[in-house]
Amino acid sequence: MIRSAVITREGRKNLVSALINGTAWTLSAVGFGDSGQHPSVDDADLLGSNKYYINLTPLYNKTEGYIQFNYSLSAQDINFDIREIGIFRNASNTSGYMFLRAVCDTIKFQNNNDWLDITLILGVS
Repeated sequence: MIRSAVITREGRKNLVSALINGTAWTLSAVGFGDSGQHPSVDDADLLGSNKYYINLTPLYNKTEGYIQFNYSLSAQDINFDIREIGIFRNASNTSGYMFLRAVCDTIKFQNNNDWLDITLILGVS
């Protein structure tokens, strides 16, 4: 469960650019880290010492007004407890391009055969 989430300063700049200029960088990556530190608008990347990033193709639903990320994460992909999740421009250029950082309840894999199906939805209601 997500405990707190913050749109970062760079994320806010991106939203303003989209509203004023009609241009913005796309959101196409999700990152996982092990920091439980409360998120801040000044965060530029995940804060944990362990990080894992993956490029995804999000589902953009303009009619309903949301972006959805789906991913299945294996215990073989990641070898640390997940405490933070970030949404980024892309997985190879993360620092300074984090749109949102969230802190969650600890997600812990029990053995190498464990899987976690993740759906993140950003939208307006």
